[in-house]
Amino acid sequence: MISGNVHNPLTTFQAPNSVINTTDSSMFAARSVRPGPTSDLKQDMLRIAGGDEQRADLLEDIAKDGGQARFKELLKRLSSAADESGGRSIRSIWKNQFTPVYAPANQLEPRSDEELTSNHKYVRVGNANPEHLKEMTNGDGESIYKFRTHVRAGDANSVTKNIELSNCFYNLGDGGDKSIFSSSVYQPNPELAKHTGAYLNECSGIGKFFYDVEFDANIKTTGPANATIFRLIPHSEGLLFISGKNTIRRLSVERKSVEDYNQLVDRGKRFGQSGESPFTVNVENHNWNHFLTIKARCDYARFKDADNRCDIPFAGAQTPTFTATCCKEGDRQWQDTKYLYVAPLRQRGWFNVKFRIVMPEFKQKSELATGDPRVHIFINGQNVVNTNARVGNNNGKVGTSPDPSYTSHPTGYHVQFGIADASGRMVVKIKDPKVQSYDSSATQSDIPFPYTADARYSFTSGECQQNSYPYSNTLDDVLKELAAQGDID
Repeated sequence: MISGNVHNPLTTFQAPNSVINTTDSSMFAARSVRPGPTSDLKQDMLRIAGGDEQRADLLEDIAKDGGQARFKELLKRLSSAADESGGRSIRSIWKNQFTPVYAPANQLEPRSDEELTSNHKYVRVGNANPEHLKEMTNGDGESIYKFRTHVRAGDANSVTKNIELSNCFYNLGDGGDKSIFSSSVYQPNPELAKHTGAYLNECSGIGKFFYDVEFDANIKTTGPANATIFRLIPHSEGLLFISGKNTIRRLSVERKSVEDYNQLVDRGKRFGQSGESPFTVNVENHNWNHFLTIKARCDYARFKDADNRCDIPFAGAQTPTFTATCCKEGDRQWQDTKYLYVAPLRQRGWFNVKFRIVMPEFKQKSELATGDPRVHIFINGQNVVNTNARVGNNNGKVGTSPDPSYTSHPTGYHVQFGIADASGRMVVKIKDPKVQSYDSSATQSDIPFPYTADARYSFTSGECQQNSYPYSNTLDDVLKELAAQGDID
């Protein structure tokens, strides 16, 4: 068992003022900063171009983004010209050929179609080197994404631990911050939302109670390798923090700025975090043998630190399933981890993964997981898992003023897939991913499911379900304090 302070930044939002490392980057990592269109740069390019302004403009674009914008503009013009002449489109010409998926320069901005995958469903996160992630459309019209930990470009080698696609972003046509935050507690202060990591809490890809996911995978390893190829990323509102005398207080969005937030952090105030991914599909190595594993977590803590992580050792084929390890000795830690599926990894050809998750609801004002949680997993059409195991994070939203009470409505989760936390050399292909997520648990009975799940359930032992809050300050006490004090001044 591993518990307590184990650093894993990939499951939380990285604040934009953090140091960015484009080789081993977290969810919000972006490409290196490029020179902007300054007057000095313009003059340099004019001098190189011998005074030719058109050539200077082209050189300036290349200096800024490596020619990416010009390349995409050319593709659009070629595609339009081909369509007008009745010829094949550029997409048709390039079917069955992999082309790069580029990383946006800034994740904290609305996305244009050119900054997404060709089907406009996903945005790239993690390492920005174009060679690490490519896509193509096969003859059946299915999208295939190829993720690689190791690539070679010219004389240089590039290695990454993290390269993924995410379904959580804003479209450029969403209307800017004013429209994006129209229903958010952050509406009067979007800059604070970007700083705390709550900026994407309203994205269209977010789900709160229910997930239905299917994809085909093709995985090749060279030597021992480990990685997460799919995960749910939990969100957090980012407003609660531990104040003096171990009490929990709420930051006022209306009255506090980014500078005020930074001052609280500098004074040692600890803000609540979203926590670990509650559901992952993984490649794990044990004694040079590779396995496909599916791991679940339930984090009952209403307030948690970013580096609290509960884990269990992997023992290959001997790893017990449906037996949870409960971690509660860490600072404000109350979470359990369990393996739901362990099997030898198929490294030749494609295999299909499909699962449906019904999240538990966390009872208002407590850390009690309620409702009817369920997980159904199918591998190559075979129903391999049906369980009532609890999967999720207690990340409920804080109500807006004048009612700053807790609610049981979760902040939600989004999907990321590809390669995360990798060790060793690996190539992962994901074909035709289908992701359906839903805000309301009331709709789950009306959602079609292609496969019929077995009526028998495997119950998970050892989970942390508790009847009372394990700390001196109960959430009821916190609510009374908030009601008496209001938002912090």
